[in-house]
Amino acid sequence: MKILRILALLFLMSSKIFIKIGRVIGKFSHEAFGDVIQNIGINESTKYNMLGTESEIYYLDKYWQILGKYLGVLSAGDLILDLGCSQGRFAHRLAVEHPKVKIKGIDLSQRAIDYARDNSPKNSENLEFQVQTIRECLSAQADNSVSVIIMTEVTVFYPDWIKDIPDIQRCLRPGGLFIITFRSRYYNLLHCIGNDNWEALPDILEKDEGFLFGNPTKFQWKDKFQVSEILEGTMGFHLDEIYGIGGCSGIDGDPFARITMPENLNKDQKDLLGQAEEKIGRMIPDASRYMLAISSKSV
Repeated sequence: MKILRILALLFLMSSKIFIKIGRVIGKFSHEAFGDVIQNIGINESTKYNMLGTESEIYYLDKYWQILGKYLGVLSAGDLILDLGCSQGRFAHRLAVEHPKVKIKGIDLSQRAIDYARDNSPKNSENLEFQVQTIRECLSAQADNSVSVIIMTEVTVFYPDWIKDIPDIQRCLRPGGLFIITFRSRYYNLLHCIGNDNWEALPDILEKDEGFLFGNPTKFQWKDKFQVSEILEGTMGFHLDEIYGIGGCSGIDGDPFARITMPENLNKDQKDLLGQAEEKIGRMIPDASRYMLAISSKSV
């Protein structure tokens, strides 16, 4: 296994040397090493600190403005699963806002889980973190036992979440919430055009997943119509809302950062940006960094 991991890391490093050949290397390495390559990419993504940057704090507040009204119906003893929780930014907020609700956050990355535990809010006995795959976590839940399942900024790195749909349907209680985000097709188009990566455009336009940015990690992207089809058509859930997060701003390295980054703004400017992004997020959700979809299982 160590040899396999070393070989996978070598492929990961080599694929970043040249973007044009990176897509070819990415496809080959993913076919050769499968989940090993994908898990390395996921682990690498958790090195980015989502708790300590002003921009991420801003985006968490934007998420919460939408989710708060849906989560207000939770009762004592309800179980929330935060799947792919990274450093625990949602789980921490949930533990503070809903102290009588049980929250379990899971992630592949030991580094991320350690950080989440070390930075948990005081008196958060209702909060648990565990290194675990999404599939392992879901399969361990009893039928109709979970009140809320959250998967924010996960599907972009985890196209195989589609295979977990039967377990999501099974363990979510009737009336329970399924909260999930998707990377927008528009974001990836802007990213590739802005970086002169024209070769990737046909795949982004014609496909829903693949190898981008000279990276052997397989990414997934959608538009709002596909999100609706998955949640309502495939899963049989009721789609309550689709909302765009970050339609006019971004973090360092993404195309929306060329407009502005929240961390570079003062409070009044952030408030105005928030008003603009709320309007845009409702009007054209798939023209944002992420699409947030809130759905519920039929009673």
